[in-house]
Amino acid sequence: MLNLSKISIKQKLIGFTMITSMVSLLLACTVFMVYDYTTQRNRISEGLMVLVDTVATNSAISLDFKDPQSAFETLSALKLERRILAAAIYNRENNLFVSYKNENSQDIPIPENPREDGENVNGLKLTLFQPINSSDKRIGTIYIEYDLTEFRATLYRYAFISLVILLVSSLLAFILSSKLQNMISEPILSLARTAEEISSHQDYSIRAIQHSRDEIGILIDHFNEMLFQIQNRDIALQAAQDQLQNRAKENFKLILNAAGEGIYGLDLEGKTTFVNPAAEAMFGYNSEELLGKSQHELIHHSKSDGTPYSKEECPVYTTCRTGKVHHVMDEVYWKKDGSRFLVEYVSNPILENGKLAGAVVSFRDITQRKQQEKDLIEAKIEAEKANQAKSEFLSKMSHELRTPMNAILGFGQLLKHSKRESLSSSQSNNVNRILNAGNHLLELIDEILDLSRIEAGSMNIVIENTNVTAVLDSVLPLVQPLTEEFDVEIENNLDSDVFVLADFTRLKQVLLNLLSNAVKYNKLKGKVILDCKVTSVGTALISVTDTGNGIPEEKQDALFQPFNRLGAETSEIQGTGIGLTITKHLIELMRGTLSVESTIGRGSCFTIELPLVTNKDNKCDPLIQESASPIEEEGRTSHTILYVEDNLQNLELVQAILNEQKNIKLLTASHAQMGIDLAISRQPHLILMDINLPEMSGIEALEKLKLIDETRNIPVIAVSANAMKDEVDRAMAAGFIKYIVKPINITIFVKTINEILNDKKG
Repeated sequence: MLNLSKISIKQKLIGFTMITSMVSLLLACTVFMVYDYTTQRNRISEGLMVLVDTVATNSAISLDFKDPQSAFETLSALKLERRILAAAIYNRENNLFVSYKNENSQDIPIPENPREDGENVNGLKLTLFQPINSSDKRIGTIYIEYDLTEFRATLYRYAFISLVILLVSSLLAFILSSKLQNMISEPILSLARTAEEISSHQDYSIRAIQHSRDEIGILIDHFNEMLFQIQNRDIALQAAQDQLQNRAKENFKLILNAAGEGIYGLDLEGKTTFVNPAAEAMFGYNSEELLGKSQHELIHHSKSDGTPYSKEECPVYTTCRTGKVHHVMDEVYWKKDGSRFLVEYVSNPILENGKLAGAVVSFRDITQRKQQEKDLIEAKIEAEKANQAKSEFLSKMSHELRTPMNAILGFGQLLKHSKRESLSSSQSNNVNRILNAGNHLLELIDEILDLSRIEAGSMNIVIENTNVTAVLDSVLPLVQPLTEEFDVEIENNLDSDVFVLADFTRLKQVLLNLLSNAVKYNKLKGKVILDCKVTSVGTALISVTDTGNGIPEEKQDALFQPFNRLGAETSEIQGTGIGLTITKHLIELMRGTLSVESTIGRGSCFTIELPLVTNKDNKCDPLIQESASPIEEEGRTSHTILYVEDNLQNLELVQAILNEQKNIKLLTASHAQMGIDLAISRQPHLILMDINLPEMSGIEALEKLKLIDETRNIPVIAVSANAMKDEVDRAMAAGFIKYIVKPINITIFVKTINEILNDKKG
């Protein structure tokens, strides 16, 4: 153990000096090591920050253009710094955009997503995450992993040397370390200042100053080389951007030139900035005359009537002010020669960097379209006139055809039912032939008129809740005489009420036609089967099946063609050949379908499919028509009837009919005014009025009778050959109590007269 009391002052001084020197050297070494560690760490951080800022700045362009190749080339420049083990760039969605690894660090994993910004030391590695910004907005993240192995080794080496020379060269170490500090930090600080200047000015032509040829000098060389590459890349990217912009301008110009619609652009003041050839052609101006000029003053200055169109109310100029889209369907543009044309246009705002910069207008000349619309309206009017003319023609034809038929069938019925003069068997057969032929002709006239009304779209259909059983109950009595004539049995399998959506009268007409055909074209002692089934899709199937000869398959396509009786015209069975055509049309008008299945030798089945009524609470009670009763003499009280008719044959027919009625006295007038005068003077119990009278129609005559006290209460029956529904409705609306269609059915005619006279008497 050292005895300090025996040590001389000199020795103490020497020892103290040595201890002091050693402590000083140790402290100096420790301070130097700490300082050196901090300095090198700051140097590495600052160097990395410079590199990161530089790479981030250059990578921002790659991220904006979504160019991973360019970004990879930027990162590849880091290979010059062997301490950088790996690097990566992430996009704004924090997805890996591009990565780089040192050739000796291929096994180092790169994070799939960026972590918190900043540095992190883990063992011998330093990781750095730094944002990439563009226009003060974060567009991505850069990641760098730096190798600290060499840095740590240097520190250990310094510590070892410091300990070896601690006793012999503390002062020298201190001096050398001080000088080494200046030699190392100054170039790095200079490099940091250079990087800061580059970052602030975005000027990649600036270069760092070379201080020495050591490692720092090499780093500076590599840094300058990286700046050179970034500068070249920046120049190349700028050239590529210019090329893209030029290509976009060329494409835009091609689109403008190829567009068939007129297109032009405006600035915020409403001046033309561009115009395509289609617009030039429509305006009559060339581009030099339009560019820079106010489009409103040149082409949109006036309305269609020539009154001035203020700029403030112009939709195009409004788009330039408010940025709202305007779609105008019908306005006018003015040409250079002063003429105008109709246009439809859309004005859309132009935005640059989110700010309103003007408007683009696309327009088309709609003059031809407007003319076509006008022509279409005129054609529609003409079609309506033609349809009206057709209806009038049908009405007149109905009247003209029924007028002679009235005499034929009327006098034929008189001969058949006459009680004063009986006919011989031969005469009776001849009269029956006349009546059969006349009724067949009348049926043909009615069906032709029905078909014409259907084709003209004037057939009135009233869809209502209709009881199929009620319709059949009204049809079967009408078919009964036909079944007796052809010796055919009808089997009705409807055992419950089924309600369908249909027109009661038209469905009755359809079933009457199908049943009549099934009876007439059946076999002797054949059978007609009626059935109705409800389907799962909410419809009812009404089928009429016969046991006739059937229809050949090759003829079934012509079954619904008008006037095509499939060869039956040579048989004794009467028919018009248009009944099935009308039937099919009527079913389709009632939103149903009609189909047929037929087998040669076994018969045919016609099936009607109609919508089923599910809510029977709203069902209607259909009117069941009764058959007419034969002529009867209602008492012996004398009644006076006035008949106003300009056709002599019709007058004679009615006179002959009423002569059979001993209790009726007939007055006649050949024109309306005479009938009015007779009605006033003779006060008849009933007036029969023709509609188509010379000078004054029957409706006009009725209106005058209603204004006269002596005649206003006399019932008036219309007797006319006009069978069109519109004519009948118009007459009934005018005040007639009944409408009898010519040819007259004598039984119904007499029954109607007797009912009215009896009601009046009662």
